[in-house]
Amino acid sequence: MSAAHHRAGADLAGLVSLVPIGYNQHSLHKADEEVPREDAACEVLWNGGVWDYCHPAPVLHALAADRTSNFRLRLLYAPPPERLEPLLALAAELGLEERVLLPIGPVAHRARDGWVKAARAVVITGGRTAENMTCHRLRLRDAALYRLPVVVDDYGATGDLVAALGIGPVIDPTYPQALAAALRHAVDGTERERYLAALDRARSPLRGRFALERHLAPLLGLLESGHRAPDRTDRRHQDNIHTLLTQYPGLREQAPDLI
Repeated sequence: MSAAHHRAGADLAGLVSLVPIGYNQHSLHKADEEVPREDAACEVLWNGGVWDYCHPAPVLHALAADRTSNFRLRLLYAPPPERLEPLLALAAELGLEERVLLPIGPVAHRARDGWVKAARAVVITGGRTAENMTCHRLRLRDAALYRLPVVVDDYGATGDLVAALGIGPVIDPTYPQALAAALRHAVDGTERERYLAALDRARSPLRGRFALERHLAPLLGLLESGHRAPDRTDRRHQDNIHTLLTQYPGLREQAPDLI
């Protein structure tokens, strides 16, 4: 990094990789046509999130703390055994064995629509980590694609976007009662209609936040334009590259096929 990067943008946005998270209009049309699976009905869906910085344990504590609802939590994809066993042990400790639903087998990609649409809301909870603070989690795609309110923690970019779009409650997951209230609002509370209206705006084909047709064309145009990084013409940067290649001439050669 050099001063050239900062001059190009004080927020260093030029160093951030931007990848559109969304779906094409064909996928949206197919999802809207799909019928929810009756045998997959649940109130809250944990749709993925197998990474260490995403975990459903706070949702279990919220379900246990909620004495007014009897919500079921479905995991669409089972985590690996070393994470599943502690989760099931926690469910047993909290008396939630019958309300934590696990997939009997792998859910095929083309069968996901019916499984996800059988839920009333998507929930995303994770840790206060660098990943969650700086990126949008893929679960946001499903919230918009299937028109489901999303309950999310307030750790960084994902919570910021959910709040900005108004598509679900953003909450600190370390407080079970607060998370339980957020789940009620998303599943059948008075605010649910407001979340659904916001989702309709977010999934609009022409103005929607998640329509890839809207975002990919400008991105491809940028890549095809061949714009150089801002410091490619910086004299100091060029001198450093020249010195490096002089000291290590092998860097000028093409990498071996093995690499």
